[in-house]
Amino acid sequence: MTSASVTVEPVVDTPQRDTVQARLARKAPEARRKARIDKVFGRLARRLQRRVNAEADLAGHYSNRINRVDLSSEDGPEDQVDLDPQDDEDASAGEPFLNRDALLLPPVLTMVTAAVARAIVDADAGKATRLFRPARVVAFEAPESWQEGVESIIKACLVAQGWKAREHAYLRSHYRHSGPGVALFKDSGPGDLRSKDIDEDGSALSWLALYLHERYAICIITEDFDALAEEAGAACDVVMSLGTLEVEDLDRTFLALHDRDLGLAEAVDPEVLRSKSLFEIGTAMREREAPARTRARLRRMLSASASAPKAGSKSGGKTGPIPLEELIGYGEARTWGLDLALDLAAYRKGEVSWEDLDRGLVLAGPPGVGKTRFAASLAASCGLHLVATSAAAWQACGHLGDYLRAMRRDFDEARRKAPSLLFIDEIDAVGSRTNLQIHNSDYVRMAINGLLEQLDGFEAREGVIVVGATNNPGVLDPALLRPGRLEKVIEIPLPDEEDLAGILRQYLMEDLPDIDLDRTARFLSGASGADVEALVRTVRARARRAGERLSERHLQDELLKRTPRYTVEERWQMAVHEAGHALVAHLFGLPVYRMSLVSPETGPHAFVGMGFSAVPTEADIDMHLAVLLAGRVAEEALNGMISTASGGPRESDLARASVLAAMQEISCGLGTSLLWREPPEKAEARLATDHHLQKKVRLRLEEIAHLVRGMLSTRMQPLYRLAAFLAHRGELGEEQIAKLLSDVDCGGSDALRRSLLH
Repeated sequence: MTSASVTVEPVVDTPQRDTVQARLARKAPEARRKARIDKVFGRLARRLQRRVNAEADLAGHYSNRINRVDLSSEDGPEDQVDLDPQDDEDASAGEPFLNRDALLLPPVLTMVTAAVARAIVDADAGKATRLFRPARVVAFEAPESWQEGVESIIKACLVAQGWKAREHAYLRSHYRHSGPGVALFKDSGPGDLRSKDIDEDGSALSWLALYLHERYAICIITEDFDALAEEAGAACDVVMSLGTLEVEDLDRTFLALHDRDLGLAEAVDPEVLRSKSLFEIGTAMREREAPARTRARLRRMLSASASAPKAGSKSGGKTGPIPLEELIGYGEARTWGLDLALDLAAYRKGEVSWEDLDRGLVLAGPPGVGKTRFAASLAASCGLHLVATSAAAWQACGHLGDYLRAMRRDFDEARRKAPSLLFIDEIDAVGSRTNLQIHNSDYVRMAINGLLEQLDGFEAREGVIVVGATNNPGVLDPALLRPGRLEKVIEIPLPDEEDLAGILRQYLMEDLPDIDLDRTARFLSGASGADVEALVRTVRARARRAGERLSERHLQDELLKRTPRYTVEERWQMAVHEAGHALVAHLFGLPVYRMSLVSPETGPHAFVGMGFSAVPTEADIDMHLAVLLAGRVAEEALNGMISTASGGPRESDLARASVLAAMQEISCGLGTSLLWREPPEKAEARLATDHHLQKKVRLRLEEIAHLVRGMLSTRMQPLYRLAAFLAHRGELGEEQIAKLLSDVDCGGSDALRRSLLH
């Protein structure tokens, strides 16, 4: 009897087998994504190539140096670009991206095409020929240097058969005779959707509404999506952000131009690549040259060592994010970030568990204070991969299902690339379940629940720090701030004068070493870090264009241009107004740090130390109201008339006083009734509709104004003196103000508060 031969296969134990299967499962979506992008890029590139060759033949020359491509969209059905993910994945397998026997695409246009293909797939936009469909708004956010290429791709590849893409400047005169198509809005000319200005033909926004009514598809090409008018941004169904190249874009470009994979992933540092402009990279590329030469050139330009500061470099290598240690004006947020960096270092060494780390934060503050900059610095200093997104970008992806898919996609990327930092800008746009409106309650509730689902769970978020940013923390859903989620809110205020001087030096670097930064900072009072950066960039450009070395004169000229110009009468009126604020504050024993009529950022103002205590009393609130109304009362006392200086926007004296008095009445129990009716943040909305409350607030403000009138009536001489000095000099510091008011007794300020206001 012959014995059977038995081969024993090694058995993989269940945990290891599960790990292998999980790894393969994670790779599968990425492989499908890559295949789809390859397919889309190949079809877009081949169609563009046919158009370039057709135009070259029409022009009567054959050249591989095409600097400008003006492409129409009148193509036959054989050229349609079908990007349905259900298409046969092997339809173009093995087919080269470009026909190498014909005129190749310019390298820069090829790179843009690769980036557009990636953006379309990542946006899950479906068929490209259905990207632009009737009454749909699609936005491309791209730097100016990209926009010509993006427009060429749209016109040649992304417009459905029988349609044409035309600029608004043309369409507004011909849209009734143009048939179906795509209306193209760009940042310049009459199609600028950043502005609501109205010319003889109406505003760009009104034309956008008309085209949508006429069932046109809309394409917006803009350099900054956030700069669009609010209505235009909200109308977008799909938003694709371009402007930085990824290594995979370069790989596809070289496969197209050289028909081989150069293995750039090992030679190129992704962060260095993202810091380069499109044309900087284009200078390293040559058509039809030996691939090894191109690879070597790119390696020199884009490797990690290429970003290291050179000996004697003036910039000190500060082209990337500023390290946390060097951030100025970030206060508690900077301290939190430095502590997190230490904790993460201990976590990587196994000294602490993930549960012991701060894993979330909300940054709050007005626009321009540097919330996004802080996130970039935090990621760089902590060695975290940065995934930057916004609630508005999620919403722009489409209906609720698209919104939640976009949210999950960003969280998945952060988990996949952990340790990472997920930065969510405008997180308040997700909404709050405490302030639901009937028409959108289900939408907001499901959006919040989707975000909470992504934030919850120790295992799901290990290695992922989540930082949100908002201008209005009061409207956040309270559940977002519970332990294990975003946990806490840290305010980033506008920088004070000392911080402004430091920020100015940071952006000037080694230029203008002898400038009086403190004096310059006083002129920038009320500015944000972004304002200072823009100022320095402007003066550098002005000096460069004039062929001159940057000097203090350039900075002074720019500040002078930004300084408000007033007539003698206007200057006196504003000086009296600010003197009223300062004098009444002084009478209450409050510090007056500075008065100015010349700040280009804040306009006329008096800086008074007028914060509330932890538990403000009724007298504290009345004192606050008195200081707010003092400018208006002083105008009436000295000039015999009242200007609009105290009213206007919601940041004005009168608006702040009205809302504060309303809070006193309906939230604090310090008005005419002990009844609590609304939380403080809803006082403004309640005041707009509650006529009974309006009457109570009006009477209270009139009573406070009467008391302030009595305070100033016996102190007209110091009021006049302070106003006259301010009108003459334009600016007064703390010591000058104290000297001018030295004969005004503010002793017993606590007693004064009680006696005058009760």
